[in-house]
Amino acid sequence: MFKNMSLFLITLLVSTWALAANPFNSKTVIKLSEHKGMSCSTLMTDILAPAMDKDLTTTFVVADRETLRAEQAKFDPSVFNKLMKDFKDGEAGFDQLIEALQGTEATPDNFRAAIREQLQKLKLLKDPKEIGLAAAKLSPFIGIASGGGVAVVYNNNAACCHFDYKTGADPAKDPKSGRSFIYSKSRNILDPSDVYLMKSVKAYMDKTEDLTPFFTAFFNLILRNDSSGFAKLGDEGQTLLADISGVYQAEQRRHWMSYLKEGPSEQPVVSNPKASHPWEIDLALTVMVSAYGTKSGYVMFKGGQLVEGVPADYFGVSSIAGNGSGLGLTRRFRNALQNRLTQAMRANHPEVTDVIDGIISTGPKDDIYESFMKYILKPENQNVVVDNGPALVKAMTQFIILSRTDSDVMTEHIQPGTIKK
Repeated sequence: MFKNMSLFLITLLVSTWALAANPFNSKTVIKLSEHKGMSCSTLMTDILAPAMDKDLTTTFVVADRETLRAEQAKFDPSVFNKLMKDFKDGEAGFDQLIEALQGTEATPDNFRAAIREQLQKLKLLKDPKEIGLAAAKLSPFIGIASGGGVAVVYNNNAACCHFDYKTGADPAKDPKSGRSFIYSKSRNILDPSDVYLMKSVKAYMDKTEDLTPFFTAFFNLILRNDSSGFAKLGDEGQTLLADISGVYQAEQRRHWMSYLKEGPSEQPVVSNPKASHPWEIDLALTVMVSAYGTKSGYVMFKGGQLVEGVPADYFGVSSIAGNGSGLGLTRRFRNALQNRLTQAMRANHPEVTDVIDGIISTGPKDDIYESFMKYILKPENQNVVVDNGPALVKAMTQFIILSRTDSDVMTEHIQPGTIKK
């Protein structure tokens, strides 16, 4: 039996929530089903980015502790546990913070400063020097639980919520802003890191014999905002696809901050392409090339030879202070593998590569992986991306699956003598 009525009500609420398509209380909800057939880039420039910009200054009321406790139950326990590590008194310190903030109005744009003020005033942290980082971590959790953020619903089993993404007015700092939390029916809400995501990619690909349904769903999402493929995947596949999609949108928003100024997609204004952060490209390409890597055991090409590893090895940490970490830091060596995989595919499966070349106008020496991503993201290509969507979904899925099923052939073509006969 339940120890108290509060626990009973929380459990009842969570049980009810588990049946819902969208567990977030956001005022702004975008349903992909209403934009099926629209390119991802157009969705970003015309719908998602403007909604995120508006949400940045939209007021929400900070929830009380009882409400937050019910919301907290929707999240993976690791989310809340990590936050509590910053407080001197653990959850008691968090309760003090909420007591000071509850009922006040805030926006995603100013909430971090309000949290920082109370943390400093109440002296709640173990390490006061980490007050900026602590406020940055607390803001999206409390803000989303209080109804802030933009929710994106993929289908009845998956959704995400984007919180506090800046507008790109400062192309140097703004791409580092924002946090996204992702839900699936088989896992509580989580903000997956790159490493978590890459480990999930490996786990799923290692146990899934045929990845055709997954990559068909993946390409339909990034080409046509078509989320119908979720229904053809099991729980683990749906969770992985939701995580990839949520992070892809987040990284695309960051890329757009430094690459494109906001505005109608018909009149995009290129800001500073050389200073852009193509992190959604890095994410998509690591997922694609992992189809080969998880089967062959090779993830990069470096120093003239294939490099053994796992998808998590794509995550790198810069040796230069302030340069951060991420999937982009191994881009050079992943691209080298992509180039060689493309040539192996051209030699062994021209019936597939010729189709892709014909659609995206690539030549015999071009890297199909990289060229595909650049093709689907160029603003001037958006109408043809939609027109060519179904054919490109089919061809790219075949390309990725063949690189996996024929991984030994690919490996031997890249580095003769590797496969022992």
